[in-house]
Amino acid sequence: MDKIEIQKISEQALKAHEKEDYAKAEKLFLEALYLLDDKANPLYQRLVYGLGINYALQENYEGAKSCFQEGRFNAIKAQNMEFELQMIHELIVVCRKAEEYQTAELLVEEEILYRKTHTPDDLIGLVTAYYEGAMTFLSSLHFKRSNLYLKEALVQAKNIPDDRYTAWIYMGMGDLYFAQNENDLAKKAYQKSLAIYEKYENKKISNILCLRLRQTEL
Repeated sequence: MDKIEIQKISEQALKAHEKEDYAKAEKLFLEALYLLDDKANPLYQRLVYGLGINYALQENYEGAKSCFQEGRFNAIKAQNMEFELQMIHELIVVCRKAEEYQTAELLVEEEILYRKTHTPDDLIGLVTAYYEGAMTFLSSLHFKRSNLYLKEALVQAKNIPDDRYTAWIYMGMGDLYFAQNENDLAKKAYQKSLAIYEKYENKKISNILCLRLRQTEL
């Protein structure tokens, strides 16, 4: 089958994925990967990534890890640091959700080191890495490490013109304080986050924050 037909199948997979028909999307992703035997082709990388996300949403974490590890291996071969960083980040998320905290924590350190070394000007990428690291350490109940990562994320976020990244970090800080039963601090952090999100009329996140604020008063 030629590349055009494989591209059509991959587009069908993405459409099914967007409609949350994950079983159909998985079948199509696998079909396209089976037909595309050129691992150097950028389409192969996108298909591996898409299948990994699909598996993660279905809570097939082993399948997702396998895809992201394959994607990382191919990125290293292609010397594509941007894609490798993306794969490392997805591996962190999957390992955290699978409660493989030790592996996730090691990958967090690796991602941040790589970003500081290779993409120091990508502040959004760095903030995202610190935030995910903070959530990983929060999940493993390493509160001090989580706090350190959130503080560093906040420092970096304040250098980004879009203050929604700052709001995002304040929300994470609220979650950390709430987990430690420090409700007053959690309330202040949520209020700072809410003030920014309301400015952008983001009703979905504002509603979530209002719910969390109510929980701090229980």
